[in-house]
Amino acid sequence: MRETIYLQAGPTANFLGAHFFCTQFTYYPENADDDAPVDPDPTPRAVVIDFKDNFRGIPVVEEPEDDLAEDPTWEGRVEKYTTRPRPPSDAQAELASWSDLPLDYDPQRSLLPISNNAHPDWDTLHAEGNAWGDWSAGRERYASVHEDLEERVRELAEECDLLQASNIIYPSVSCRSGHPDYHRLQGIQSTFDVPSFGSFAISHLQAIKDDYGKTALLALPILSSASYAPELDQVDDVAACRKIINDALVIAGMEGEDDPLASLVIPIQSPFAWKKDNWLGGVALDTSKLYETTALLSAHIESATLPTRLSRSRDAFDLHSFISHLNWRGHTRIAHLCGAFPIPTPFKAPALPKLLYDFSRSAAAPRNPEPAPYASRYVSRGLDDPGAAALDVWFGETVRVSHPLLQTTNAFAYPLHHTFPPLLGETATETQALSALSTSDAPAVLLGAHARFIERVVARKMDVRGTLGLGDDIDLDILRETAERLWTLRDGYSDEE
Repeated sequence: MRETIYLQAGPTANFLGAHFFCTQFTYYPENADDDAPVDPDPTPRAVVIDFKDNFRGIPVVEEPEDDLAEDPTWEGRVEKYTTRPRPPSDAQAELASWSDLPLDYDPQRSLLPISNNAHPDWDTLHAEGNAWGDWSAGRERYASVHEDLEERVRELAEECDLLQASNIIYPSVSCRSGHPDYHRLQGIQSTFDVPSFGSFAISHLQAIKDDYGKTALLALPILSSASYAPELDQVDDVAACRKIINDALVIAGMEGEDDPLASLVIPIQSPFAWKKDNWLGGVALDTSKLYETTALLSAHIESATLPTRLSRSRDAFDLHSFISHLNWRGHTRIAHLCGAFPIPTPFKAPALPKLLYDFSRSAAAPRNPEPAPYASRYVSRGLDDPGAAALDVWFGETVRVSHPLLQTTNAFAYPLHHTFPPLLGETATETQALSALSTSDAPAVLLGAHARFIERVVARKMDVRGTLGLGDDIDLDILRETAERLWTLRDGYSDEE
């Protein structure tokens, strides 16, 4: 069994995580003797980080009642877990926080609420409060909890019987078959909101790199809405400028001082910046509601990475092999996530191009020419044999790489947990979908746009500590180095090999 540790920080990231784990729950077989299609884990191996206000309805530790504390038959420590009232788990309910969804997180090992004493006026329930972006404050928040955080990650890693770099394998016994199962930590997936947890996450990823340097790490930074189209005149908008600088610092910071912090980076454009168009295929998506946008986005992330969780299939890959395929060039660690949700039933290939949406694409990118792909991995869900055959024909006619640089998987339909918003109707229980991860020259646009923006800030000698409120850790020299690093990264994305 391949194990992944999930690190989540911020409102958007935790909404994504909540939807993701609700979907994993649907894979558990009703009969304990049956095999699950994916490697199951009844309790998510996750560390959930957010501000205290966002932990609504989550169990919290309280002082034990007197009758429990004074029980003469028990000499150990007594803790009582209580839950604040939670709204009904109706998919149509208005959900203000990810914690309003029914979750099965272990409160002691998984939940890490962060104090927001430094900025008590911030709207912590919102993924993009205008005050977000104090780089120094984020580093200070990490410093205040780093020992607790690293201990939680260590405990989760030690629960896996085989570490990626270990030469010793310890078997455990499968609860289904009674035969030995072998567990190993295949990697770590870190998803975080850049506006609120950018510097926090970079600090944490550096610690992860130091402790688990040979373990595959997949990072999904959720950029600010300002980064969808970082125009140079936005330097006069303090809130937008601060957000774009944070995004640039994170993108550049992923490279680390000496070695990259992540094996693969999938930048996600803020759902608040999505452009409603034909790609929605008639789905009534409210892009102002994280509950809805993250359900759709989580479906694509879950599907695109599904091969790393398949239990028994020729399409199963461990995370290291999965990433190595996409980054076969060795220096193109930024991938794009795209997909179509849902796709028509029965599947019709001519309709597909209008339904595909790139969730990593910068608005500065021209629609033509199309990006030059290096490697692509497509996962379709729920297609019958004729539909899968039609999709294979479409791949051959449309996708500009072929096997082995093109990998495809046709898996079972995407299940809709009862908490999934009724985007596809009240009675839908599963759907067809197509999701993909690709490396190409497309990230050059994102990198170049942020480099030019940082250069404009430096050229105008803006007050980054005072006026922009980035904190004492950032100055113009650091921003100048950031721009240079972004240009260097951009030069690595070329269609010439």
